[in-house]
Amino acid sequence: MLPYIPGQRWISDAETDLGLGTILTCDERSVTVLFPASGETRVYSVRTAPLTRVAFAEGDQIEHHEGWLMTVDSVEDDNGLLIYLGRRADGSETEMGESLLSNHIRFQKAKDRLLTGQIDRNDWFNLRYRTLQKKDQQSRSAIQGLSGARMALIPHQLYIANTVASRYAPRVLLADEVGLGKTVEAGLILHQQLLTGRADRILIIVPESLQNQWLVEMLRRFNLQFSLYDYERCAQYPGKNAFEQAQLVICSLELLTDHPELHQQAVSAEWDMLVVDEAHHLEWNEEAPGAAYSCVESLAQDTPGLLLLTATPEQLGKSSHFARLRLLDPERYNSFAEFEQEEAQYQPIAEALDKLEQDSLSAGDISALRDLLPESDAQALLDLLTQTESDEEQKTSARQQLQNQLLDRHGTGRVLFRNTRDTVTGFKQRELHTHALELPSQYRAPMNQGGLKAHLSPESTLPGILQDTWCEFDPRFNWLLDHIRDYGDEKTLLICHSAGSAMTLSNALKEATGIHAPAFHEGLSILERDRAAAWFADHDAGPPVLICSEIGSEGRNFQFARHLVLFDLPANPDLLEQRIGRLDRIGQQHDIQIHVPYFTDTGQESMLQWYDQGLNAFAAPCPAASALFAEFGETLEKAIVSGKDDLLKQTLNETTERKTILNAAMQAGRDKLLERNACRPDIAASLVDDIEQQDDPDALFKWLEDAMNVFGVNSEETSAVSWHLTPGEHMLNGDLPGLDSEEGFSMTTYRDVALVREELQFFSHEHPFVLALQDQIINSELGNSAVSLFKTKALPEGTLLLEVIASVNCSAPKHLHIGRYLPPGTLRFLLDERGNNLAAKVGFDGLAPKLSKLKKATAREVVKLRQEQIRTLADKAEELANDHLPTLIEDAQLKMQSLLYPELQRIKALKEVNPSVRDIEVKALEMEYLAAADAIENARITIEGIRVIVTA
Repeated sequence: MLPYIPGQRWISDAETDLGLGTILTCDERSVTVLFPASGETRVYSVRTAPLTRVAFAEGDQIEHHEGWLMTVDSVEDDNGLLIYLGRRADGSETEMGESLLSNHIRFQKAKDRLLTGQIDRNDWFNLRYRTLQKKDQQSRSAIQGLSGARMALIPHQLYIANTVASRYAPRVLLADEVGLGKTVEAGLILHQQLLTGRADRILIIVPESLQNQWLVEMLRRFNLQFSLYDYERCAQYPGKNAFEQAQLVICSLELLTDHPELHQQAVSAEWDMLVVDEAHHLEWNEEAPGAAYSCVESLAQDTPGLLLLTATPEQLGKSSHFARLRLLDPERYNSFAEFEQEEAQYQPIAEALDKLEQDSLSAGDISALRDLLPESDAQALLDLLTQTESDEEQKTSARQQLQNQLLDRHGTGRVLFRNTRDTVTGFKQRELHTHALELPSQYRAPMNQGGLKAHLSPESTLPGILQDTWCEFDPRFNWLLDHIRDYGDEKTLLICHSAGSAMTLSNALKEATGIHAPAFHEGLSILERDRAAAWFADHDAGPPVLICSEIGSEGRNFQFARHLVLFDLPANPDLLEQRIGRLDRIGQQHDIQIHVPYFTDTGQESMLQWYDQGLNAFAAPCPAASALFAEFGETLEKAIVSGKDDLLKQTLNETTERKTILNAAMQAGRDKLLERNACRPDIAASLVDDIEQQDDPDALFKWLEDAMNVFGVNSEETSAVSWHLTPGEHMLNGDLPGLDSEEGFSMTTYRDVALVREELQFFSHEHPFVLALQDQIINSELGNSAVSLFKTKALPEGTLLLEVIASVNCSAPKHLHIGRYLPPGTLRFLLDERGNNLAAKVGFDGLAPKLSKLKKATAREVVKLRQEQIRTLADKAEELANDHLPTLIEDAQLKMQSLLYPELQRIKALKEVNPSVRDIEVKALEMEYLAAADAIENARITIEGIRVIVTA
């Protein structure tokens, strides 16, 4: 006979917050359980299922799913299903099959364990209480999902992530200029959507050359473990949909366009969120959209959330810009002509914003603003600005509110976010240093016979016999030795095209100088690259130079270095900017020194001239670079390979002229309205403050240290701000992230340390290890019963006190974020023998250190002798806790209404003036409001722990 029968009610020992479960199916190997309260389904192995049968006995009070209660008189068994017979509150007799039990029942075990002698250590009880308090504080946080990333707290990035991630199934275009952190913004949005349960399945589509960069960035910054899909990976699942075998996937656009069958699998895999990088390469026109555009379009139509990333929204023309907006909302953006007309209508709004920033407003300005903002609340704010009795603080507040209302009216500004270097401060100057060198004879033949690659990286085309010895005759190597001698006390990052060149340079440098400069390339594992980066970052012991290949450096930032050596030049300006972007980032403390050693009268010099004179790409990012490369790239390659100086000169002149025209058009077309909407400084500054206040590295590590001691995790201090964690021999649980091998890992709780030492994991309250540890404490029985001795002269010897911890439990889907309104709310009671609650007079932190342990045998004897007294006091504590519940529920409903109702009214009003607000967003918020109210109403008290205290 199978151990589980459909219809039986069980509860998850590992995830008690799921509520009461119902067995759906069972076979010899697995059992499927539905948890209706949280909308979750779990499949467990029959042999190891962490489930406990819910069976009530005579005298127990149980709740029907319709809300009425009954007291159990007897229990019958009907082919494995329980039927409870008993009386309702009005005395009428009734019966209830177990399938009709309330889904919100939680099985309370603390009292049962205590009374049956299952007694835990005092430090476990203390840890449980402090962990509940920690979870309580985190649940209240308005910045959930924003504080856990390994990143500097940059206001515009936090603003965008917070604004977008709080929406239901967001569909937006992230279009910050290069170097301002679009990938970080996207990662933050994904992190928050995953953490809050708004998304579970995510597909990221990127150009093939950027796959590793995204993989590293998602893991290193956000602890998101994506699977990298290529054709070989997909071929491992014959007869199956390969894209259904992983929740988080990165693949190249080329994979989907080259293999229609894989594209179809991706379309049918039901994603929650789609992310597309380099979206400006998606070509479209009304008659014939490109293959890549159509590929993404079909995915976007079937996926609720969509993030498009591009550096320059209009760099390929307004129609291309419209095409990307059309992917976001095809109903809203269905006519290019109408889009152009609508965009022109926003000019008065931009002018009104400019006027609001002025010290004084004319009567004509006020009149224009009244026409633009006819709503009564806006009219009242305008009245404030004209009233002489209004003080400066009132006027400043009124101006800000009016600016926000005007920005809300900008349709595109709700779906497109663009910050520029004109509006974001913190960037250093870029200085170019060119170093002319004579071409060695060994390179002449490869250059003359080869293509562009042979001109830019001649060493990579040498015959095998010279592959490992070219540093002996290449003057760039001797120049590098001189550079290290001159700048050895300053960090230098060297980037070359291939892994082979990087390794050869590293070996030659070691032989010539004894300096062990790591070769940082795609052949290394992520852990090996972490170690190399960490060694390079060590100011005292690390090497003066790190040698990177093109792909190996992707996803890494080295802003602590000030020198960048471009040992060769890439063939694409986007790659050049990526290289410079390794150092040119917010947080760089020095002007960036860019060194380019090159061979005179070769294609290297020609490419250098085109980048420098044609694009001015070394001095600053060139927004028009991609468009210019698309226009002149083939001609430039022809000029380089053929060696025709006149063609090169013509290409340079035409590039310069065209760049001037494009840059002028871009500057004239700068949408200052968009730039204002992309970061509202007051909100952004508040987010930074909130995260800084929440970051408490010392307190977090103190909790971690206590928890790891209990769980048997070894921690070794490696510096004043870092520790190395390894699994102990007697770990309580082996499912802690990162401890699946004896090697373990190193970590820090200090954000600033994690930013410069990439070998350290950044532990925040949102790190998977911290969350797993927290959940295993709360969702287990660990520390929920204890007995201790209190040596005091204030009470007679043998006096019994009962300390009871309770929490408010609300089974609800994660995406409702119920903790904002009704956090677990740790309740503590300290009852004397008469049932008086002394908790207000005797705090936990004051009492806990004064308690000492009892031998387990003695503790069990105490419980046995005082069992009835303990039972009575425990019931009294539960009664007191339940007395708090109606007030807690009422307060939570009011808080929920005060937060969600105005937001619901705001988005409905916004939809009237801004067509970019989708119907589904309004409907989702309405459903969230109703679901939150229902979940709060069904909140229940859970007894989390009971400690018996005996005086001596």
